[in-house]
Amino acid sequence: MTVNDLLIRPLRWPDDSQPILALCTGFESDTVYDVIAQVDGFKLVERQLNQPLSKNYDLADELDTLPGFERVLVAEYQQHLVGLAAFRPERWNRRANLVHFYLDDKVRGQGIGRQLMLATLAEAQKMGMRALWLETQNVNYAAIQFYQKLDFKLCGLDTSLYDPSQLPGEIALYFAYLF
Repeated sequence: MTVNDLLIRPLRWPDDSQPILALCTGFESDTVYDVIAQVDGFKLVERQLNQPLSKNYDLADELDTLPGFERVLVAEYQQHLVGLAAFRPERWNRRANLVHFYLDDKVRGQGIGRQLMLATLAEAQKMGMRALWLETQNVNYAAIQFYQKLDFKLCGLDTSLYDPSQLPGEIALYFAYLF
């Protein structure tokens, strides 16, 4: 990948709205993490599924919120929008909250997500943040692997965030990157 192939830049609103909606943000996985309670905490244990799990993140309801974020970066690869990162700095504790991070499924595994995350971390650090914090689900195996490879640390969970009648078996996992 050459510098000419990848461009990470700020959101251009509303020009980027349709390309954002066109992102294929879902995933399919045959592995999930079970959250196992222990006396002094919890641990994640990989589990193979009998049938792959598919999930899609629909950005239509979130699209109009993007201009309200203090920082939104997009990744363009070969002049196509392929990624999005949006965060809010929490100045009281100097922690940036990464609310959206999506990479089109057609470009995963090429280092583009890594470059987008590194640019996001650099932006947060330039703003004086001490950490970047995010939430994902125990069923999003690839995302967890991605965050851990970039030195994000698992720092908590919420067993009640998701409605079990809508998202059975999903548990919110929180990761932090400390600068």
